[in-house]
Amino acid sequence: VLLALGFGIALWVAASFAIGRSILVTSMLEHEREDGLALARRMHGLVDAELVRLDRTSRDWSAWDETWAFARGEAEDYVERNVYDGVLANLKLNLMAVVGADDTLRLARGAAAVSGEPRPLLPALLRHLAPGGAWLAAHERDRPLAGLVPGPDGPLAFVAHPIHRSSPTPGEQSAGTQVFGRVLG
Repeated sequence: VLLALGFGIALWVAASFAIGRSILVTSMLEHEREDGLALARRMHGLVDAELVRLDRTSRDWSAWDETWAFARGEAEDYVERNVYDGVLANLKLNLMAVVGADDTLRLARGAAAVSGEPRPLLPALLRHLAPGGAWLAAHERDRPLAGLVPGPDGPLAFVAHPIHRSSPTPGEQSAGTQVFGRVLG
């Protein structure tokens, strides 16, 4: 009788443990899933906010008569006058590039994420600026592009804008593509 009672109690304890564990694990998994979704929503909001900030700055520079002339190869002193050593840090950028409508890479500057020290653009990023590159579609479609690409220091948020004069004439082609990028992190 004691053996049967002991066996019954052990069975009840094991069943209670299994049921409790199942409920607890299910509850924990649901909680983790909800936390993960909330974190993903926050990250999405942060990325969107970063892209909006980049877009605002890039739109300002890409609709500037000097940038338009530079993209066309007409403003030889543009870099000297406008892209001074600290400009990427001042604009909080890690990438600044201008490609003319003829696919000539006129400017390609990079900066390390943490130190801000100048660094050459990696081939993986330069590929987007080469003829047929994804970022040049901003000029071809005459519409801005924005998104994320892998970068040397982490995900790189980028905005690519077609370059126009500040007061373009109707139907005027863009002079090329300007790309600004910032490492997220």
